[in-house]
Amino acid sequence: MKVKSLGLKKKKYIVEFEEVDESFTVSEEIILEYRLVKGKILEEESFNAFKESVRQDKYRQKLLYYTTYKPRTEKEASLYLDKFDVPQNAKFKYINHLKKTNILNDEVFAKNYIEEYSEFRLVGPSKIKFDLIKKGISEKIINKYLGHYNQELVEENIKKLAIKKLKSMKNKSMQKVMISLKTFITNKGYDYTDVKNELSKMKAYISSSIDEDEALHKAYERYLLKYKRSAKSQPFKNYIIPKLMQQGYTYQKILKLLEGVNNEY
Repeated sequence: MKVKSLGLKKKKYIVEFEEVDESFTVSEEIILEYRLVKGKILEEESFNAFKESVRQDKYRQKLLYYTTYKPRTEKEASLYLDKFDVPQNAKFKYINHLKKTNILNDEVFAKNYIEEYSEFRLVGPSKIKFDLIKKGISEKIINKYLGHYNQELVEENIKKLAIKKLKSMKNKSMQKVMISLKTFITNKGYDYTDVKNELSKMKAYISSSIDEDEALHKAYERYLLKYKRSAKSQPFKNYIIPKLMQQGYTYQKILKLLEGVNNEY
C-alpha cells in the first residue's frame, strides 16, 4: 500500500493510502515507527502490522491521558488497560515507557500523596497506608515516606478535625459529642489512643463549644411534644428521664432541668 497523503491536524497525523477507502489518525510515534512519508510503500504484512499498531495506539493514547490527567500508580495504569483488549506485551511496553519518562513513578506518587493527605486533607496514617496499598504501592515505599508523618502532626490534625466537626454538633450531650468525635476521627485513620488523649486535652474547649444545657433543654422540648401527641399513660417523668439519658445526659443534670421547668405533666 502506498501513502497517498499525510497531514497534521491538532497534534495528530492523518494518513491516507492509495486503494484504501479509510484514513488513519495516528500519533507521531506511529509515523516514526513506520517512517511514513508521502509515497512510502508498505507491503501487505507491514500494512497489517501498521493497522494493528494504530488500533493499539488508541489505547496507548487513552492511557497517556489517564496518567497525565491526574497522578496514577503503576497498578492503576495496569487496571485501566485491562478494560481494553490490549495484549500483555503491549501493556508492558506502554507502562514501561511511561515509567521511563517518569509519568509513572510509584515512589514520587507515594511521597506526594502522603504530603497532601497528611498536611492538607488531614487523613490519618493508617488510612493513608491502607489506601496506598490498594493502589499497589509497596510497604517499603510507604513506610519510607510515612515516617515523616510525626506525632506532632498527628496531634495537630486530630485537633483540627475535632474543631471542624464540632461546628455541626451543637445540639448534643457532651457524652454523645465525645463518642461522635472519637468515631469520626478514628475513621479518618487515626489511632484510637491518640484520639482519646487529644480529645481529653480539649475537653474544656469542647464543653464550651456545644452548650450542653441548651442542648438538653431542646431535647426536653422535643420529647415533651412527642409525649403530648402520643397521649401516653405513663407519668411524664418516667418517660422523659430514660429518653434523655439515652442521649447521654446525666441523671443529675436531667433532674435539675425538671425541677426548673413547669408543666402539667
